[in-house]
Amino acid sequence: MQFSERLTREFKRIGLPVSSPTHIAGEFNKRYPDKKVVQQTIRKWLGGDAIPTQDKLLALADWFDVSPQWLRFGTGGKRVGQDRKAEGRDALDAPGERPELALIFEMLTQLSPSNLKLADNLIRSLLNHQQE
Repeated sequence: MQFSERLTREFKRIGLPVSSPTHIAGEFNKRYPDKKVVQQTIRKWLGGDAIPTQDKLLALADWFDVSPQWLRFGTGGKRVGQDRKAEGRDALDAPGERPELALIFEMLTQLSPSNLKLADNLIRSLLNHQQE
């Protein structure tokens, strides 16, 4: 549900009516013709019934000009590269630059909402432990 809330806010921010998944799908398909979606898909994303596949998530993040990590999980910096710049790094690694991340992202998209919450808690725990 938190993903759908971020998605809704971003669609509103760029001026798209969340009450019209058909309109949103049309705009998405104009920008990303190789990643077409249908209005039922948009409706599921907005309703919290589905999460976009990694390629669609990356397209949405590009469209909104936000980091994929922030859009999907609500963690890290909202803008691309925000966290890395703070750490003295150039940009957020794309899954294509780190193949091991692409597999993990793909597996996460297949989890049920309850298992995704467990994975989120585990990752946050690991990150907290790593920072200590």
